[in-house]
Amino acid sequence: RGATRRSPPAAMGLAARVKLFDAYHKPERHLTKKTAAGGAVTLSSLLLMAFVFVFELRSYLATERVTTTGVDVTRDEMLAINVDVTFTSLPCQTLSLDALDASGKHDQDVGGELHKTRVDRFGRAIATYESHRENDDGVVNLITELFYGFETEGHKAHVDEIKTALSAGEGCRVHGRLKVQRVAGNFHVSVHGEDARTLRATFEHPRNVNMSHAVHRLSFGKSFPRKEDPLSGFTRTTRHANETGTYKYFLKVVPVTYTGKSSPSALKAYERKFRRESAALAIETKRKKKRLEKMRAR
Repeated sequence: RGATRRSPPAAMGLAARVKLFDAYHKPERHLTKKTAAGGAVTLSSLLLMAFVFVFELRSYLATERVTTTGVDVTRDEMLAINVDVTFTSLPCQTLSLDALDASGKHDQDVGGELHKTRVDRFGRAIATYESHRENDDGVVNLITELFYGFETEGHKAHVDEIKTALSAGEGCRVHGRLKVQRVAGNFHVSVHGEDARTLRATFEHPRNVNMSHAVHRLSFGKSFPRKEDPLSGFTRTTRHANETGTYKYFLKVVPVTYTGKSSPSALKAYERKFRRESAALAIETKRKKKRLEKMRAR
């Protein structure tokens, strides 16, 4: 009377047949007991497993940034400077952009890809300005003024044009791209391009030269997403005559190359650090003049 093993019925499905080979049989319902503590442990275990899985997956997919420093051996490559500055109180007729570098190269009133746009007192564009030196023989006019001592018609018309622009409250937007050599140097926007006679006839006194400006953009090299330009959006306003002078911005530009894992090509950019300075124009008062006269009389 030993125990007899029943063979599976012929009508049993494939899934049921495979289940017979399970080494860990599921206990029958009357042998198990469900509790709240057991459910909490099971749920906590599932949440912990999901958290560990997501954390490990994120760590695996994260990009590791490696920074190395080396010597830049690139030669004969020009640096493109993107400039967009508005001078709110100086007309385009008086402004010039000059570039000077450590190799001795000096470019005066740089043109090419740089443009000047006349703007009104509200910053709205009026027209594109072309240098008056391109329309007449500036060298002949300058020699005539120096040696013969009289004013040419072209110079007089230029002075009248500046006075009209100043009275209308015109400003100037200097924008475009400037290419320079990758050496130490500087570029500056000023009224140095005009001769002393023109400046005296138009501004009468150096303190009347208002260098208020707004930097819309000042970047180096190509643009790419999330690139920050520290000077973009910077504004400097001169409200009083004794505040006029020179505004200097010192920038340290370092070439940087970004190389990605999936991208075979390298992205070249430039990182910048800057500081700014301002120097007020030295204007002698009447008291200082009297003191100097007394010292000379002694």
